[in-house]
Amino acid sequence: AFGPLLLQRPSRLHLAVASSAGSPSEYAARLSEGSGVAARPLEFTRFGVSLHARPRDVGSLPGVASRRVFVQDGAQQWGVGQLSPVGAGEAVLDLCAAPGGKSRALLLHQPAARLVAVERSRRKAAALRESLAGEGRAAVVCGDATRPEEWAAACGEGGASAVVLDAPCSASGILRTRPEAKVHQSRESVEALCETQQ
Repeated sequence: AFGPLLLQRPSRLHLAVASSAGSPSEYAARLSEGSGVAARPLEFTRFGVSLHARPRDVGSLPGVASRRVFVQDGAQQWGVGQLSPVGAGEAVLDLCAAPGGKSRALLLHQPAARLVAVERSRRKAAALRESLAGEGRAAVVCGDATRPEEWAAACGEGGASAVVLDAPCSASGILRTRPEAKVHQSRESVEALCETQQ
């Protein structure tokens, strides 16, 4: 059942491009002209670029290895972009942060803020720390989103100016781009996740 679902993945791929890698228009033009990869800016996102075909080696694209460019669906970029700007040094709290796409997008969209990424799983928190290595404005806390005593101190005395929460989920939001994700859930597991969310 898993194999055929992989074949249902769309051929296009969305990227988030940090300003240090150029504007989305500049990056798309560089891909189209220099690498022969058809690309265009995503109109509804500030940092998004859409590739018309999924390359075999995403890691070879300019800026991916240096973490200035990363794969992220345009709808996810749009959601993070709806957050109002946060003041310099204020904390933005990303709860249930793994695998880190929201965290990386928040760092792009909130250039003055400090990011506090909270993840309950030790394994996922460690991977998130590695993903955000070198980001001086990011702190990763291994803790439970439902227990503020485990992460509130990382926000500082003023607390968090904004909270982004992707509650323990069924991954239904990524089914368009990763249809194989549905084999990892059952009716029972979705019901258990709904209970946790409440």
